[in-house]
Amino acid sequence: DSNLSGFLNLLECLRAQPPVHCVYASSSSVYGANTKTPFPEDDRVDEPVSLYAATKRANELMAAVYARQFQLHLTGLRFFTVYGPWGRPDMAPMKFTRAILAGEGIDVYNHGDMARDFTYIDDIVHGVLAVLALTKPQGDVPHRVFNIGNNKPEPLMHFIAVLEKAIGREAVKRMLPMQPGDVKSTAADVQRLHAATGWAPSTPIEVGLPGNSRRRVPGLRREEVAQLAGMSVDYYTRLEQGRGPHPSRQILNALGRALMLTVDERAHLFHLTGQAPALSHGPRRDVPE
Repeated sequence: DSNLSGFLNLLECLRAQPPVHCVYASSSSVYGANTKTPFPEDDRVDEPVSLYAATKRANELMAAVYARQFQLHLTGLRFFTVYGPWGRPDMAPMKFTRAILAGEGIDVYNHGDMARDFTYIDDIVHGVLAVLALTKPQGDVPHRVFNIGNNKPEPLMHFIAVLEKAIGREAVKRMLPMQPGDVKSTAADVQRLHAATGWAPSTPIEVGLPGNSRRRVPGLRREEVAQLAGMSVDYYTRLEQGRGPHPSRQILNALGRALMLTVDERAHLFHLTGQAPALSHGPRRDVPE
């Protein structure tokens, strides 16, 4: 509903107040069952393998119509497997990291015979800003789409190996068949992006994944913890000094998941609030909510 009705409402708002340039999020999933890689933007994208992919392709078509009819300058970005700090907790880097630290198994689909064009969040931010700066529309219909991906599909087993090395633990792997609605490999052709902006993503997973699993929030400052936990700085200061009521477990767990805190950082946070004993060795799972 958000992808369809929500996007239509956004387009109507833009029609009422035309922007200089609006950049919206599409997805690499629009390439669906395509097997030729890397995926160029001009490939046919009429064979989605999931409802999500179909809604994202619908967004592109809706944007193209509004660009044609109302001359709105719109650009869609097809993101390829974005990862990094503050990433979604249901995506592989966060989900695998949490499971490995907890000593739990990870699900490896298609028995590991898969590849993804993992794109680090810093590269995504640079790409969005570079495209947003393209304020002069091209052609009669001011609508374009760009791939933003690393242009380097990584085998799933190599991805897991890099993550294991960054964490310092071996994963317990559950080898499973391919999931319905999944694709075996993704790879971005970024020639169009480079031609338009002079830039393309380049961060390898050997750099990005250690940053994702270890370097979440180096040296959390009191103000940052307070803001992210929904506390006042004064309340957090009193908390550090052992005064005042404790925050709920839900707040603490939400904070820990959102930041993917290191073991020491999360232990410090739990220790300050009295919700769990401080840890000096090994990981700890979330306190039950």
